[in-house]
Amino acid sequence: MNEDTGQLDGSIFYRVTDNFRIGVQGVNLTNEITRTSQVLNDDLLRTGRSWFMNDRRFTFVARASF
Repeated sequence: MNEDTGQLDGSIFYRVTDNFRIGVQGVNLTNEITRTSQVLNDDLLRTGRSWFMNDRRFTFVARASF
């Protein structure tokens, strides 16, 4: 089972002209760890199974419209 999790993403863009924008996007800014667990027996005893760190990612973007 996946445990409760969440991540913060964001982006900001600057309009250079009416047809051209530049910006930056950030994913998983809080560096959230995804955790899973498993049930071990009929009494629903749970234990940790895996932990994933997806790291922060930043992307620089240029957008043009024609």
